[in-house]
Amino acid sequence: MRKRIFGLIFVFFIGFLNSSFASEPTVEFFSPKGEVKGVRQVTARFTEQMAPFGDPRLVEPFQISCPETGRQRWADGKNWVYDFEHDLPAGVVCEFTLKPDVRTLSGAKVVGTQKFAFSTGGPAVRRSNPYEGSSVVEDQIFILWLDAEPKESTILDNAYCAVDGISERVGIRIITGDDRKQVLSAVSGRHWREEEKKLSELVVQCKQTFPNSSRVTLVWGKGIQSLSNVPTSQDQKLPYRTRPPFAATFSCQRENPDSDCIPFLPLQINFSAPVPWEYASKITLSGPGGTVHRPQL
Repeated sequence: MRKRIFGLIFVFFIGFLNSSFASEPTVEFFSPKGEVKGVRQVTARFTEQMAPFGDPRLVEPFQISCPETGRQRWADGKNWVYDFEHDLPAGVVCEFTLKPDVRTLSGAKVVGTQKFAFSTGGPAVRRSNPYEGSSVVEDQIFILWLDAEPKESTILDNAYCAVDGISERVGIRIITGDDRKQVLSAVSGRHWREEEKKLSELVVQCKQTFPNSSRVTLVWGKGIQSLSNVPTSQDQKLPYRTRPPFAATFSCQRENPDSDCIPFLPLQINFSAPVPWEYASKITLSGPGGTVHRPQL
Protein backbone atom coordinates (compact mmCIF):
# COMPACT_ATOMS: atom_id res chain seq x y z
CA MET A 1 0.00 0.00 0.00
CA ARG A 2 2.83 2.40 0.90
CA LYS A 3 4.61 1.57 -2.38
CA ARG A 4 1.46 2.33 -4.33
CA ILE A 5 0.98 5.66 -2.56
CA PHE A 6 4.65 6.54 -3.11
CA GLY A 7 4.34 5.66 -6.80
CA LEU A 8 1.29 7.92 -7.20
CA ILE A 9 3.07 10.80 -5.46
CA PHE A 10 6.16 10.31 -7.69
CA VAL A 11 4.05 10.27 -10.88
CA PHE A 12 2.21 13.41 -9.73
CA PHE A 13 5.52 15.16 -8.95
CA ILE A 14 7.06 14.30 -12.32
CA GLY A 15 3.90 15.41 -14.09
CA PHE A 16 3.96 18.68 -12.16
CA LEU A 17 7.57 19.34 -13.20
CA ASN A 18 6.83 18.54 -16.84
CA SER A 19 3.80 20.79 -16.89
CA SER A 20 5.77 23.58 -15.23
CA PHE A 21 8.58 23.31 -17.81
CA ALA A 22 6.11 23.06 -20.65
CA SER A 23 4.47 26.32 -19.48
CA GLU A 24 7.73 28.28 -19.78
CA PRO A 25 7.78 30.69 -22.75
CA THR A 26 9.50 29.52 -25.93
CA VAL A 27 9.72 30.28 -29.63
CA GLU A 28 7.18 27.76 -30.90
CA PHE A 29 7.58 28.61 -34.60
CA PHE A 30 10.35 30.13 -36.72
CA SER A 31 10.46 30.38 -40.52
CA PRO A 32 12.39 29.95 -42.74
CA LYS A 33 14.92 27.35 -41.59
CA GLY A 34 17.44 25.25 -43.50
CA GLU A 35 18.05 26.00 -47.20
CA VAL A 36 15.38 28.15 -48.84
CA LYS A 37 15.34 30.17 -52.09
CA GLY A 38 13.71 33.55 -52.64
CA VAL A 39 13.37 34.55 -48.97
CA ARG A 40 11.63 37.89 -48.43
CA GLN A 41 10.33 37.61 -44.87
CA VAL A 42 11.23 35.96 -41.53
CA THR A 43 8.59 35.20 -38.91
CA ALA A 44 8.72 33.99 -35.31
CA ARG A 45 5.86 33.11 -32.96
CA PHE A 46 6.27 33.06 -29.16
CA THR A 47 4.10 31.08 -26.76
CA GLU A 48 3.56 34.11 -24.54
CA GLN A 49 2.86 37.80 -25.03
CA MET A 50 6.11 39.60 -25.80
CA ALA A 51 5.09 43.12 -26.80
CA PRO A 52 2.13 45.24 -25.73
CA PHE A 53 -0.27 45.23 -28.66
CA GLY A 54 -0.64 48.71 -30.12
CA ASP A 55 2.32 50.07 -28.17
CA PRO A 56 4.65 51.99 -30.52
CA ARG A 57 7.71 50.99 -28.49
CA LEU A 58 9.57 48.22 -30.33
CA VAL A 59 10.73 45.13 -28.51
CA GLU A 60 13.67 43.67 -30.45
CA PRO A 61 13.96 40.00 -29.42
CA PHE A 62 16.77 38.85 -31.75
CA GLN A 63 20.39 39.65 -32.39
CA ILE A 64 20.52 39.50 -36.21
CA SER A 65 23.59 38.45 -38.21
CA CYS A 66 22.81 38.79 -41.92
CA PRO A 67 24.50 40.54 -44.88
CA GLU A 68 21.09 41.76 -46.09
CA THR A 69 19.14 44.45 -44.26
CA GLY A 70 15.49 44.61 -43.35
CA ARG A 71 12.94 46.04 -40.89
CA GLN A 72 11.35 44.32 -37.92
CA ARG A 73 7.85 44.70 -36.51
CA TRP A 74 5.25 42.92 -34.39
CA ALA A 75 2.15 41.65 -36.18
CA ASP A 76 0.63 41.23 -32.71
CA GLY A 77 1.89 40.60 -29.19
CA LYS A 78 3.23 37.12 -30.00
CA ASN A 79 4.13 37.20 -33.70
CA TRP A 80 7.35 38.93 -34.77
CA VAL A 81 8.14 39.72 -38.43
CA TYR A 82 11.36 40.76 -40.22
CA ASP A 83 10.90 42.08 -43.78
CA PHE A 84 13.86 42.21 -46.17
CA GLU A 85 14.09 45.02 -48.70
CA HIS A 86 14.03 42.53 -51.60
CA ASP A 87 14.05 38.81 -52.32
CA LEU A 88 17.36 37.43 -51.13
CA PRO A 89 19.81 36.15 -53.75
CA ALA A 90 21.69 32.88 -53.39
CA GLY A 91 24.78 32.75 -51.18
CA VAL A 92 23.18 34.40 -48.13
CA VAL A 93 23.38 32.95 -44.59
CA CYS A 94 21.38 34.63 -41.80
CA GLU A 95 21.34 33.86 -38.06
CA PHE A 96 18.80 35.08 -35.51
CA THR A 97 19.81 34.65 -31.85
CA LEU A 98 17.55 35.50 -28.93
CA LYS A 99 19.01 38.32 -26.86
CA PRO A 100 20.03 37.23 -23.33
CA ASP A 101 17.89 39.91 -21.70
CA VAL A 102 14.72 39.35 -23.73
CA ARG A 103 11.67 38.77 -21.52
CA THR A 104 7.96 38.26 -21.92
CA LEU A 105 5.51 40.92 -20.74
CA SER A 106 5.18 38.95 -17.51
CA GLY A 107 8.97 39.08 -17.04
CA ALA A 108 9.72 35.41 -17.80
CA LYS A 109 12.86 34.37 -19.67
CA VAL A 110 12.36 32.68 -23.03
CA VAL A 111 13.76 29.13 -22.91
CA GLY A 112 14.24 26.41 -25.50
CA THR A 113 16.05 26.95 -28.80
CA GLN A 114 17.97 30.20 -28.75
CA LYS A 115 19.46 30.36 -32.26
CA PHE A 116 17.76 30.02 -35.65
CA ALA A 117 19.40 30.12 -39.06
CA PHE A 118 18.72 29.70 -42.77
CA SER A 119 20.66 29.79 -46.02
CA THR A 120 19.58 30.68 -49.54
CA GLY A 121 21.95 28.01 -50.87
CA GLY A 122 24.60 28.11 -53.55
CA PRO A 123 24.19 29.56 -57.06
CA ALA A 124 21.35 27.88 -58.97
CA VAL A 125 20.45 27.97 -62.66
CA ARG A 126 17.28 30.00 -62.99
CA ARG A 127 17.09 29.94 -66.77
CA SER A 128 19.11 28.67 -69.71
CA ASN A 129 19.52 29.13 -73.44
CA PRO A 130 18.81 26.73 -75.09
CA TYR A 131 15.85 25.87 -72.86
CA GLU A 132 15.84 22.56 -71.03
CA GLY A 133 14.58 19.70 -73.15
CA SER A 134 15.32 21.36 -76.49
CA SER A 135 17.51 20.13 -79.33
CA VAL A 136 21.15 21.23 -79.41
CA VAL A 137 23.99 21.14 -81.92
CA GLU A 138 27.11 19.03 -81.57
CA ASP A 139 29.28 21.88 -80.21
CA GLN A 140 26.52 23.74 -78.38
CA ILE A 141 27.32 26.81 -76.29
CA PHE A 142 25.04 27.32 -73.27
CA ILE A 143 24.03 30.56 -71.59
CA LEU A 144 23.11 30.12 -67.92
CA TRP A 145 21.39 32.75 -65.80
CA LEU A 146 22.21 32.24 -62.10
CA ASP A 147 20.74 33.68 -58.92
CA ALA A 148 24.24 34.52 -57.62
CA GLU A 149 27.70 34.96 -59.07
CA PRO A 150 29.70 31.71 -58.68
CA LYS A 151 33.36 31.03 -57.99
CA GLU A 152 34.95 30.05 -61.27
CA SER A 153 37.22 27.37 -59.79
CA THR A 154 34.26 25.54 -58.21
CA ILE A 155 32.40 25.59 -61.53
CA LEU A 156 35.27 23.87 -63.31
CA ASP A 157 35.53 21.30 -60.50
CA ASN A 158 31.85 20.44 -60.17
CA ALA A 159 29.97 21.26 -63.39
CA TYR A 160 30.11 18.79 -66.30
CA CYS A 161 28.24 17.22 -69.19
CA ALA A 162 26.91 13.65 -69.16
CA VAL A 163 26.58 12.24 -72.67
CA ASP A 164 25.06 8.95 -73.81
CA GLY A 165 27.77 6.66 -75.13
CA ILE A 166 30.56 8.43 -73.23
CA SER A 167 31.31 6.81 -69.89
CA GLU A 168 33.39 9.62 -68.38
CA ARG A 169 32.21 13.01 -67.30
CA VAL A 170 32.85 15.64 -69.94
CA GLY A 171 34.28 18.80 -68.41
CA ILE A 172 33.20 22.30 -69.35
CA ARG A 173 35.02 25.47 -70.25
CA ILE A 174 33.89 29.02 -69.52
CA ILE A 175 33.54 31.31 -72.53
CA THR A 176 35.02 34.77 -71.91
CA GLY A 177 36.11 37.89 -73.77
CA ASP A 178 34.91 38.66 -77.29
CA ASP A 179 33.46 35.16 -77.75
CA ARG A 180 31.24 35.70 -74.71
CA LYS A 181 30.10 39.10 -75.99
CA GLN A 182 29.24 37.63 -79.37
CA VAL A 183 27.15 34.85 -77.82
CA LEU A 184 25.29 37.21 -75.46
CA SER A 185 24.61 39.69 -78.25
CA ALA A 186 22.61 36.98 -80.03
CA VAL A 187 19.98 37.13 -77.26
CA SER A 188 20.31 40.80 -76.31
CA GLY A 189 17.18 41.76 -78.22
CA ARG A 190 14.86 40.17 -75.67
CA HIS A 191 13.04 42.43 -73.19
CA TRP A 192 14.03 41.05 -69.79
CA ARG A 193 11.82 41.28 -66.74
CA GLU A 194 13.27 43.29 -63.85
CA GLU A 195 14.03 40.20 -61.75
CA GLU A 196 15.86 38.58 -64.70
CA LYS A 197 18.13 41.61 -65.06
CA LYS A 198 19.53 40.88 -61.60
CA LEU A 199 20.72 37.39 -62.57
CA SER A 200 24.36 36.55 -63.20
CA GLU A 201 25.16 35.45 -66.77
CA LEU A 202 27.53 32.56 -67.46
CA VAL A 203 28.50 31.22 -70.89
CA VAL A 204 29.87 27.66 -71.01
CA GLN A 205 30.63 24.89 -73.49
CA CYS A 206 31.39 21.21 -73.03
CA LYS A 207 34.95 20.21 -73.93
CA GLN A 208 33.83 17.45 -76.30
CA THR A 209 31.45 17.49 -79.25
CA PHE A 210 28.27 15.44 -78.88
CA PRO A 211 27.29 12.48 -81.05
CA ASN A 212 24.10 12.94 -83.05
CA SER A 213 20.72 11.82 -81.72
CA SER A 214 22.05 11.42 -78.17
CA ARG A 215 20.82 12.50 -74.77
CA VAL A 216 22.99 15.15 -73.17
CA THR A 217 22.70 16.46 -69.62
CA LEU A 218 24.38 19.63 -68.42
CA VAL A 219 24.99 19.01 -64.71
CA TRP A 220 25.31 22.04 -62.44
CA GLY A 221 26.93 20.03 -59.70
CA LYS A 222 26.88 19.91 -55.94
CA GLY A 223 29.66 21.99 -54.40
CA ILE A 224 29.59 25.03 -56.71
CA GLN A 225 30.10 28.02 -54.43
CA SER A 226 28.90 31.59 -54.41
CA LEU A 227 31.41 34.39 -53.84
CA SER A 228 30.34 34.26 -50.18
CA ASN A 229 31.44 30.57 -50.02
CA VAL A 230 27.93 29.08 -49.82
CA PRO A 231 27.89 25.83 -51.89
CA THR A 232 25.12 24.12 -53.80
CA SER A 233 23.80 21.14 -51.83
CA GLN A 234 22.68 18.96 -54.76
CA ASP A 235 23.09 18.49 -58.50
CA GLN A 236 20.87 20.48 -60.86
CA LYS A 237 20.40 18.66 -64.18
CA LEU A 238 19.46 20.28 -67.49
CA PRO A 239 18.47 17.66 -70.12
CA TYR A 240 18.90 18.09 -73.87
CA ARG A 241 19.10 15.99 -77.01
CA THR A 242 21.46 16.49 -79.93
CA ARG A 243 20.02 16.92 -83.39
CA PRO A 244 19.98 13.97 -85.82
CA PRO A 245 22.72 13.63 -88.50
CA PHE A 246 22.51 16.23 -91.27
CA ALA A 247 20.50 15.02 -94.23
CA ALA A 248 19.05 16.36 -97.48
CA THR A 249 15.97 14.94 -99.22
CA PHE A 250 14.67 15.60 -102.72
CA SER A 251 10.98 15.88 -103.63
CA CYS A 252 8.81 16.93 -106.56
CA GLN A 253 5.24 16.59 -107.75
CA ARG A 254 4.43 13.52 -109.88
CA GLU A 255 1.35 12.15 -111.56
CA ASN A 256 1.85 8.94 -109.60
CA PRO A 257 4.61 7.54 -107.34
CA ASP A 258 6.32 5.73 -110.26
CA SER A 259 6.29 8.70 -112.68
CA ASP A 260 9.02 11.23 -113.32
CA CYS A 261 8.78 14.74 -111.90
CA ILE A 262 6.40 17.13 -113.62
CA PRO A 263 8.97 19.39 -115.31
CA PHE A 264 7.19 22.75 -115.11
CA LEU A 265 6.53 22.52 -111.33
CA PRO A 266 9.08 23.34 -108.58
CA LEU A 267 11.67 20.80 -107.44
CA GLN A 268 12.59 20.87 -103.75
CA ILE A 269 15.57 19.89 -101.63
CA ASN A 270 14.79 19.87 -97.91
CA PHE A 271 17.56 19.99 -95.29
CA SER A 272 17.37 18.70 -91.73
CA ALA A 273 19.10 21.89 -90.50
CA PRO A 274 19.50 25.44 -91.84
CA VAL A 275 22.02 25.83 -94.67
CA PRO A 276 23.61 29.21 -95.50
CA TRP A 277 22.65 30.54 -98.94
CA GLU A 278 26.37 30.66 -99.76
CA TYR A 279 26.31 26.86 -99.92
CA ALA A 280 22.74 26.26 -101.04
CA SER A 281 23.31 28.48 -104.08
CA LYS A 282 25.93 26.03 -105.37
CA ILE A 283 23.36 23.26 -105.85
CA THR A 284 22.68 22.70 -109.56
CA LEU A 285 20.25 20.69 -111.69
CA SER A 286 21.76 19.20 -114.84
CA GLY A 287 19.47 18.74 -117.83
CA PRO A 288 19.70 17.40 -121.39
CA GLY A 289 22.36 18.77 -123.70
CA GLY A 290 24.56 19.92 -120.86
CA THR A 291 22.11 22.53 -119.57
CA VAL A 292 22.61 23.58 -115.95
CA HIS A 293 19.91 25.16 -113.77
CA ARG A 294 20.81 27.06 -110.61
CA PRO A 295 18.53 27.89 -107.67
CA GLN A 296 17.21 31.40 -107.18
CA LEU A 297 16.62 33.03 -103.80
